[in-house]
Amino acid sequence: MAVRRASEPPPPARLAELERSLAGSAPLARAYLVRGEERWFREAALALLGAEAQRRGFQVARHDAADPDLDLAGLLADLSSPSLFAPASLIVVRNAAALQKRTGESEGPFTAAALAFLRASAVPGSLVLEAESLRIDSVLAKAVVEAGGEVLSLRRLYDSPPPWERNPDPGQVELVQWLVRRAKEKSLRLDPSEAAYVAAATGNDLGALDAALDRLARRGERGVRETVAFAGAPSPFDLAEDLLRGDAARSLSGAEALLRSGMREKDGSRELKPEALLAVLFGSLRGKLRQSLAFSRAAGSGARPEIQGSPRAREEIERRTALRPPEAWRAMLGDLARLERATRTSRTVDVDDLALLALRWRLDRDTIRPRGRGAKEPGRIGA
Repeated sequence: MAVRRASEPPPPARLAELERSLAGSAPLARAYLVRGEERWFREAALALLGAEAQRRGFQVARHDAADPDLDLAGLLADLSSPSLFAPASLIVVRNAAALQKRTGESEGPFTAAALAFLRASAVPGSLVLEAESLRIDSVLAKAVVEAGGEVLSLRRLYDSPPPWERNPDPGQVELVQWLVRRAKEKSLRLDPSEAAYVAAATGNDLGALDAALDRLARRGERGVRETVAFAGAPSPFDLAEDLLRGDAARSLSGAEALLRSGMREKDGSRELKPEALLAVLFGSLRGKLRQSLAFSRAAGSGARPEIQGSPRAREEIERRTALRPPEAWRAMLGDLARLERATRTSRTVDVDDLALLALRWRLDRDTIRPRGRGAKEPGRIGA
């Protein structure tokens, strides 16, 4: 079994650390890398940095690589020339990963200018790089660390209990706890059970949850369920995990909700085309099934399989794989292949097909709970 590594602080704790570090009189770090899947947290970090820079009298220069009107020459000038009107500059570059390009054997112009800024002190101030997926081992990320800068990795909050929890309490889930604290900040009373409903109804989107709290603040005499309609749908990746863990109840409701409500894209829009949703779902199932089969075979032979990813991802793989023997995972790959072949013919694959898959792969409820002493052995397909 893989050894769990120490994880980074949860995003709210990381933001609190940043706020405390900015509140003192110490100089700002030479650079900040703000990265991760959760846009709400990235926006909050940028707001903290921008407000502190303005309080200190810095010139704040903002650039966005996703803007078709990006002034690259102006950005390069900000990185290479001191401010004429302020003691220092805060240079904020959003979607910075898009600018990290190489030209042959050389770094691109932005990367070269950013590296020069970080490795020298000719231009007083700080550089803030914001991106959803800038790799931590990229040349820019390494340069931020070498310059003594701060890296804020702001993932999405967990919206379900960890797979090793024997008696999960929905009220203790990260997303629900954040919602309770956020409601308190807005002077709104929301108990954990109500917050769990709002999270389930709205989904793992902090911006949408923040808007739901605003609606609750204006609800008058109406109850929480009357004010916040159930509109949440699982992602194809969450639905894939429910199917593989044999949780028929969550799989059935999740499949219907996904094909009815669609999948939220990175830009906030929703993908509603069934063929696109099924392609993502089947791709996730295929990868997870192959992973589980390989891990199950290795574990059965006494080998110590290597698992890449975060501690939570590794726990998820180990927990899922322990539910079934290798021959079951192999049979499930066959089930999926037959369903994928149907999508390439004239036959339509719909929610009924996913429901049949969920029932075929279901496991009894005692089996899909995290196992401890005295727990039942994993069930079989169709048990």
